[in-house]
Amino acid sequence: SSIYAQSAVDFMPTEITDPAERSVYDALEPFFSALTQLALAVGPDEKAAAAYAATLAPGSRARRHKSGELLAPYSECYFEDCVDVEGDSDDDDAWGDIGLVAMNISAGSLVVAESAMSSARATLWGTPSDFANAGDPPKAGELRPVCIRILYLDTGGGHRSAALSLEAAFRRRYGDRVWIKMHEVAKILPSPWCYAAEIYSWMGQHPSVYAALWKADDKETDFRNSPLYKNIRWNSIRHIIAWAQDVIRRGTDIFVSVHPFANHLLGDAMEALEEKRPWATVITDLGAAHVSWYDPRATAIFVPSEQLKERGVQIGVPPDRLRVHGLPVREGFWDPVAVPKQEWRRRLEIAAPGQSPDEVVVLLMAGGEGFGELEATAVAVGECLASKRLGRLVVACGRNEAIATALREREWPAGYPAPVVLGFVANVDEYMSAADILLTKAGPGSIAEAMIRGLPCLMTSFIPGQEEGNIEFVTSAGAGEFISDEEPEMIANRLAEWIKDKRLLAKMSRCARALARPRATLDIVEDMGRSILELEPPLSETPQATICREATHCCSCGDGLRKLLKSEPRQSGNPG
Repeated sequence: SSIYAQSAVDFMPTEITDPAERSVYDALEPFFSALTQLALAVGPDEKAAAAYAATLAPGSRARRHKSGELLAPYSECYFEDCVDVEGDSDDDDAWGDIGLVAMNISAGSLVVAESAMSSARATLWGTPSDFANAGDPPKAGELRPVCIRILYLDTGGGHRSAALSLEAAFRRRYGDRVWIKMHEVAKILPSPWCYAAEIYSWMGQHPSVYAALWKADDKETDFRNSPLYKNIRWNSIRHIIAWAQDVIRRGTDIFVSVHPFANHLLGDAMEALEEKRPWATVITDLGAAHVSWYDPRATAIFVPSEQLKERGVQIGVPPDRLRVHGLPVREGFWDPVAVPKQEWRRRLEIAAPGQSPDEVVVLLMAGGEGFGELEATAVAVGECLASKRLGRLVVACGRNEAIATALREREWPAGYPAPVVLGFVANVDEYMSAADILLTKAGPGSIAEAMIRGLPCLMTSFIPGQEEGNIEFVTSAGAGEFISDEEPEMIANRLAEWIKDKRLLAKMSRCARALARPRATLDIVEDMGRSILELEPPLSETPQATICREATHCCSCGDGLRKLLKSEPRQSGNPG
């Protein structure tokens, strides 16, 4: 990855001033992209890495061919005979195609290489029309809805969760007056950015790398000047422009971004296109926000706090475009809980036979990827609660199946119920309704939802830079504490002290509820509907419609919003 980053800097288009050299670079760029995949897959082998670096380094065409010759053996041994560990033969075929790209470049056969490259692209991330997965709004002739496209990226669980929350809020408040389509940004962008989720997962296990990237770019007041954005933009901008142009043609009235990767690319695309659309950003960080969240060109930026609004003003966003409503949370947190904790524990099978339904339940979460020292923390806390008969532990391991399996197979202290071990949990609202304390990574979504349920938070880990502000957000309000998961025994002992001190727990619970903003998602959607889309007043809060995610018909939504506001029926055969 570091080799890729350096080579990308070396080949930044702004640095290629000679027209002839630029034309050669433009012609070879798809093959460079293929070789990127090859090098990233081969891994830390020094010979392959050196060959890859030579392929991308500025130099003669002959040197590039020589590099291809060095890479060819690796493509043969690694890709053609590789083991299909995940049972996905299509990926193996794609990697084999990429190996052919390297070999054909070495032979100078660009025509054959281009054919192999096309096959690899189609298998790995599809053709432009495939990976955009644009989707068409409902067929003309029906009541025409406002067309909303939400962009997210699966780096952790928070961004997708926010996107789904906004989708549900639009459905509840506007019913069939809106049509919504979800788009994962990674499926729109080229390599290596199409692997952003995988890269993020790796960086979660190497926090110093993430911290360095965060701090390096956060010094800028305009993200477009940062090295990271320049590296993203140089081979991504034409993809995002083509995608935006296509979905505007199909039907789009607003873009909504819930991930910083999309914001400035959307802004650049809107500047490049003749037919533009409004676009809004919904920030999904809580205590601190990276500069990449703020693009002054956005129609509106929805922030969770006055502190992050002030951050946007300092960066240069007009104050009237910054709207404070809170952090989007899942639909299960919008309404007051009508079911007692004891009933949730029975439904979720948390209360073991013979165990009092009033015993304390500690919910341990570590984000969608199961980051941090989750296993060690779970073992220390589970054994402490069991040995002291203080309560029961529920562990949500996210996508980390290895830890979930290890905890399920562990021999826990006899004579007391073992912890409840879960994988990725969709009904977090129910488990938080059943819990008394949240033990968590300092993720913004988990914290915001815990505040709504009045759960004191003992935070044990954080992503450097991105989540440090979340710790201050909780501790300064008296709603929790922080102890590093590098000290699992200390965490367990502090939890025991909390549980024994009922007055302390009650006080922290009150402080947590004081930070709660359960209607944030609905408020964001209503603001967007009123001030940008100019929709009629929202419906009652009873869900009224089902969102169509995979529409198969076509209409054009480019003739303005006024007709939508009056809900004018459209005549069959009039797609305009």
